[in-house]
Amino acid sequence: MEDNQVLAALEQVLLAARIAHTTGTEAEWTTANPVLLKGEVGFVEGTSPVKFKVGDGTKTWSALSWGQPTTLAQLAADATHRLVTDTQIAGWNNKAEKTPATHAADGLMSAADKTKLDGIAAGANNYQHPATHAASMIAEDATHRFATDAEKAKWNLEYTIEKVATESGFASTYHLKKGGNKVGVSINIPLDQVLRGSSIKTVTTANTPYTGAKVGDKYVEFLFQNNNTPQYLPVQDLVDVYKGDGTYIEVSASNVIQLKYDALKNRLKTDFDAVYDAKGAGTAAAKSALDEFKASTLVIQCTIPGMS
Repeated sequence: MEDNQVLAALEQVLLAARIAHTTGTEAEWTTANPVLLKGEVGFVEGTSPVKFKVGDGTKTWSALSWGQPTTLAQLAADATHRLVTDTQIAGWNNKAEKTPATHAADGLMSAADKTKLDGIAAGANNYQHPATHAASMIAEDATHRFATDAEKAKWNLEYTIEKVATESGFASTYHLKKGGNKVGVSINIPLDQVLRGSSIKTVTTANTPYTGAKVGDKYVEFLFQNNNTPQYLPVQDLVDVYKGDGTYIEVSASNVIQLKYDALKNRLKTDFDAVYDAKGAGTAAAKSALDEFKASTLVIQCTIPGMS
């Protein structure tokens, strides 16, 4: 078969190819929060109308705005444009008139209330609550009792806790006393473990400063208040690395997925030649091979890490 016929067949296959866009639930998109490539479309499953966002190559999913809105719920309100509910509208329509009430007509209050208000003498509500009350006015119960000075003095001769000068290495110190005299040992409150500082470092010696450390691994060193022993957090396993097959799909250092068209074209030609050769020579056989090759479906699947 001549090259122009092969290219024509390849063109038919590529035109029949199907592209599967990245999809996921709204929760999956929010959790993964990827950066869509410029012009890349991400669809939200299970929405009607379908919700989608178009990437610009820099913003994360949460920073992108939705595609063209099709429902009121997709509109973003601002200081001069608000959506209101039927309940809110009904409430505004049922608000009282702003006209002051008179004896004959309702307004900001009913006519009956206006008449009653006008009948109250000036100063009738000028009540002043006394500054103090006698204790005898208050009724005691099982959980609310008065104590006399004699009872308080007796209790003061019993056990008390007093805050004293803080002993070295503690947050505060208390003494248990009986009748003013210390009883037992001091009660010391430990200091909180406050983070004093942290830094990102690289392992230079295997198994140092922690077991399992590999040369070149990254780790975070934490220093806490009142603790001279550093704490370490390995971070090497927290970094995801994505790789392509190196032949048809290539992944850059910034995790950009690229389809290598020339390699795919050569593979398609090889596959087609295998089908054609199997059919044998002749016009009818060639047409049968083309029909069989064009009827096959090629699906190019592009994915984003963390999404389906």
